[in-house]
Amino acid sequence: MRSPARQVWTEVGAVAARRHGDEVDLVFREHWRVLVRPVVMLFAVVAVAAFLASIAPGGGSGRNWARIAVFVIAVAAVVHWTVVPWLRWLTDRHIVADGRLVVRSGLWTQEGRAIALTRIEDVTFTQDSMVERVLGIGTLRVQSDDGREPVEIVGLPRVTDAQARLLRLVDLARDAEYYAERAGEPRGAPPARTVQDHDGGAG
Repeated sequence: MRSPARQVWTEVGAVAARRHGDEVDLVFREHWRVLVRPVVMLFAVVAVAAFLASIAPGGGSGRNWARIAVFVIAVAAVVHWTVVPWLRWLTDRHIVADGRLVVRSGLWTQEGRAIALTRIEDVTFTQDSMVERVLGIGTLRVQSDDGREPVEIVGLPRVTDAQARLLRLVDLARDAEYYAERAGEPRGAPPARTVQDHDGGAG
């Protein structure tokens, strides 16, 4: 059985070995509850469009043009209230990879920020309502040591677990840097790929 000291060394070595690679250690994504409203809007728009098309005034080509207008407006509403939120939820994924926390957001235009794990000073979370506490949802705040505004990742499921995992990776990154400075890159620890998807598909 592997000793605790050996286990820590192996984990530190794996992080150090991944510093120059593209391995993903952790993935954050907003809780799936944000998709409830888009789904409700989809059914509402379809119901309203079907009703308006059935009572469209006029006859012949006039009635057809009215139905086409209803259809076009319904498609635009579905894109705005359903498709865009779904795409935003799919694309707004924040990852820990290559020794950095990378936060990206935006669909048409995108903003991003990368923080080295060794520069992370504090990781806190907040839950603003009883509903969030019951569901385990919260906002993760990551403060770096450069004095800039903290990074906020809103609506995370299992936020306490997310905080613990990120802090663990921060500790491992600092240990890896420490050993690298003292004795060079640790050897003997294969860079095993471990992806922990902390998204809204669970919790």
